[in-house]
Amino acid sequence: MASLQDIADYVGVSKATVSIYLKDKNTSRVGVSTKKKIDEARKKFNYRPNNIARSLSTKKSMSIGIMVPFNGSLYQSTFINELLSGIQSVLFPRQYSMVFLPTTGEDSRSMVKNQLDKGQGHDGLILFGTRYCTTEDMESNVQELEKSGMPFVVVNMPQMKSVVNQVVFRDPPSANPVKYLIELGHERILLMAGREQDSESLASILVYKETCLERDIPFDDDLILWGDFEKDSAKSSLIQYLTRKKLDFTAVYCLSDTMALGVYEALKEHNISVPGDISVIGRNDSFFASYMAPPLTTVKRQVFNEGKKAAEILLNTIETGRTGQFVILDSSLSLRDSTRALLNM
Repeated sequence: MASLQDIADYVGVSKATVSIYLKDKNTSRVGVSTKKKIDEARKKFNYRPNNIARSLSTKKSMSIGIMVPFNGSLYQSTFINELLSGIQSVLFPRQYSMVFLPTTGEDSRSMVKNQLDKGQGHDGLILFGTRYCTTEDMESNVQELEKSGMPFVVVNMPQMKSVVNQVVFRDPPSANPVKYLIELGHERILLMAGREQDSESLASILVYKETCLERDIPFDDDLILWGDFEKDSAKSSLIQYLTRKKLDFTAVYCLSDTMALGVYEALKEHNISVPGDISVIGRNDSFFASYMAPPLTTVKRQVFNEGKKAAEILLNTIETGRTGQFVILDSSLSLRDSTRALLNM
């Protein structure tokens, strides 16, 4: 197998010159004619860089470990896919690869500890918060990463107590879907939450209660359902409610667009129209939301941008050693055809 020195000898330049060009094809430190000769030599010798050898010499792996403490299939989540796409958009042009660390363990804390054991040797880590993580789990997981001494950034979590690299979502008052529905005349609003202990659901329930209190609307605990952030679970949960209580609400707010798909199906099976009988709002503004029938009103979160910002922050920490970088991304309401004002307003 040809070596870097073989390429340099063939072209008639130093090994360092070849290395500079192979690391950055756009470098101005190597002339155009020399670049062409190096490319010809690579083709002639069928040269492929030895990334393992390069990492040993530079002490950089050019790889980022992705930590998602979740035992399910990652690629079935449109949210995770969009976040990963944002990360990829930054890492790949900089010649960094993404490595998904194996998930083993009974809970998020044990999963993160196991992932950290397998994450040694990467240049940095990106830790996701998931539906299986309570706020306490997230704080514990962040502390584990801090003890590792490796550069890292956390995403899809509420603001952590520790001063760490983090990108967080924020819902300004203008993006409050419960407030918007109340302004349309809805007072019986069903909240399709995720899991009973996940931080996003607990935070959303709190905002729901506070919004009702501000508008002097009674809060009903029975209007909180659990859909596990999955279409089928949300559908089943709503069907059970309709069987037990009938139609005693006028709107549904789902904490994910995926659950809104299940809500649409459940309502259709009961001959309940959207938005004629029930208004529906989702969350995330997934790629399919605008293609639903009717197109789904949803809370637009900057998911792709979250991944992009996270990768930028992490690479900056790797290069400069600076940590504690904090970015807030505001949400907004994407208004479509799945909501309407009540006629008796």
